Amino acid sequence: MDNIARSILKQKISSFKGTYFQDALDKIFQIIYGENFTQIKQKRDQGCDGIINGDIIVAAYAPEKYSLVDFKKKVGEDFSKYKKNWVATHPNWKVVCNLEITSSMYKYIFSLMKDATTLCIDGLIEEIRAQAWSKISRIFEALDIPTNYLTNDIFN
Repeated sequence: MDNIARSILKQKISSFKGTYFQDALDKIFQIIYGENFTQIKQKRDQGCDGIINGDIIVAAYAPEKYSLVDFKKKVGEDFSKYKKNWVATHPNWKVVCNLEITSSMYKYIFSLMKDATTLCIDGLIEEIRAQAWSKISRIFEALDIPTNYLTNDIFN
């Protein structure tokens, strides 16, 4: 994926807030993982925003306002629900964020669970970039990004 397509994709994903980010993430992960991604209803999700490969519980975070206090509140609540409802059957927890994560946020996640993983905007873009061109094209379409931004990739 060239710099223009990458920039447009990053801008689009970063613009999604709250449940709109979860919707976008569902579309992206459904294309990347196919049947190995389970979409979870947004209301009463018991701390799970999706399941990857049957054992990774996803916690999505895309705030209206980016602050450590809000991050700790949301992620802490999600982790409490994950611990109560999912940890026994799904041992892996992944926090996915549509922005960059600060060192304080990173430390907070690992204070909750030392084996947790994170996926922030650049990591998510790289995960998309690693896909076959057909999947990248489907992701662009699913996010309402004109696929003509991918034209340079065809010729390179």
